[in-house]
Amino acid sequence: MTNQFTELADAQWAAVCPFLPVTRKRTLDLRDVMNALLFNLRTGCQWRNLPDKWPPWSALYYYFYRWKQAETFLKISLELTKMDRKREGRETDPEILSVDSQSRSSE
Repeated sequence: MTNQFTELADAQWAAVCPFLPVTRKRTLDLRDVMNALLFNLRTGCQWRNLPDKWPPWSALYYYFYRWKQAETFLKISLELTKMDRKREGRETDPEILSVDSQSRSSE
């Protein structure tokens, strides 16, 4: 685990990129947007106090809200989990059954 925030490496961006609408022409680089969101998550910084190197906070919040509504973060998380499991030689979609029951005697 790293102690400091680091921007997405090329391989990490390649894994995340397919889930984002990168084909349309934009004024903001979505990689910068994702890095800023990860910075915000890692540091707990307030939106308005993000460093000037990132896009404007209002634009970042816009993307955060849209991607949250579209469940983009959930989709990315599920896919990265599958990729990690595959890399470890495990099944990507394990089947798990858990039964939990308690019984109390009325005595």
